[in-house]
Amino acid sequence: MKKRLFLTILMIFAINCIYSQDTFWKKSSDQKIASLAKMDRATMPSKYQIYSLDLEALKVALSNAPLENSNLKSDIIIQFPDYEGYLRDYKVFEAPIMEKGLSDKFPNIKTYSAQSIDDSAITLRFSITHFGLHVMSLSGKLGTFYIDTFTKDLNNYIIYSRKDVMSPRNFGCLVKDEYELLPDKYELDNLRN
Repeated sequence: MKKRLFLTILMIFAINCIYSQDTFWKKSSDQKIASLAKMDRATMPSKYQIYSLDLEALKVALSNAPLENSNLKSDIIIQFPDYEGYLRDYKVFEAPIMEKGLSDKFPNIKTYSAQSIDDSAITLRFSITHFGLHVMSLSGKLGTFYIDTFTKDLNNYIIYSRKDVMSPRNFGCLVKDEYELLPDKYELDNLRN
């Protein structure tokens, strides 16, 4: 009887540990990070979410991610926020893009792919470098959205949809073409004669 009770308590504790795993992300706001130095940005989206991230804990969790391979399943499930403020579960694979010699030279640059558990059409590609985490998501329903490092301490991230980014300036070629008209082949032949 004591053995059965012990096993039941142990099972409840194990299930509780699995399902109460704290997320790496915490909702934040402009007010909470107002005093922090921000990363330089070429554009600022009109709508966005801000989350703080425990980057070191995320790196530890990703250290066991299997290599991206169609024959292998990933048990690494990690939540990422979307631009609407929802946390979604993704199964994650390490997806190296650098040649082995280069990746050996720069072991702190890691790239990954992820697929949503709830909607297989939502995929992520992301990297972790000494500049923090950078994520690009492709989805038929949500469209493209990004997660970028927002503060220089690498603890806060901005999540936004591509549709909410306005071009910072209109591009126009202001170079004046000044060239000498070259004679065509017929004119060259007449000049030689």
